[in-house]
Amino acid sequence: MGWYRVNNRSVFLVLRWQSVLRRSACRVGVVLTAAATLGMTAGATHAATDKRAPSWRITEICADDSARGQCRLYEAVARQRLVSGWTLIPPTWREQCLSSFSAPNAPSWRMLFDCINAQARASQDARRAAIDAQSRADMAQMIAARRAAENARRRAIADAAAAAEKAEREVAARR
Repeated sequence: MGWYRVNNRSVFLVLRWQSVLRRSACRVGVVLTAAATLGMTAGATHAATDKRAPSWRITEICADDSARGQCRLYEAVARQRLVSGWTLIPPTWREQCLSSFSAPNAPSWRMLFDCINAQARASQDARRAAIDAQSRADMAQMIAARRAAENARRRAIADAAAAAEKAEREVAARR
């Protein structure tokens, strides 16, 4: 057991990490598959342009943790998930997340995993917002076209009614 820092919040490792790991496993799998054209860099020991995943040692990461067994397990799971799809992660995501591991933050596969997930969520939210904006614009355009068509139909009906009335008056005038 231990404390773990994410986004300036201390989170109790055992309670939080288990639920995050379960929820994130599906997301990261999708992100790693969908992100074939994107990417991120490691800290001081890993160049931003390197295509290889960082070579952080789990034993060193968990050396100061009070629950080394759990720490090693969680770090190993996060490492396995990240390394298996490292080349599919967008380089910009890798660079942003790996740059967050400067002093005093020590490298952590779990924190890197969380950072990649946050990047994926932000990307999905941005795509959804763009799609929503486009959908709203398309809907407004469609509504405007329908209104214009309805107005044209009403004018045509009114013109036809006026022509019919005029024809009736002409027929009545001839009698």
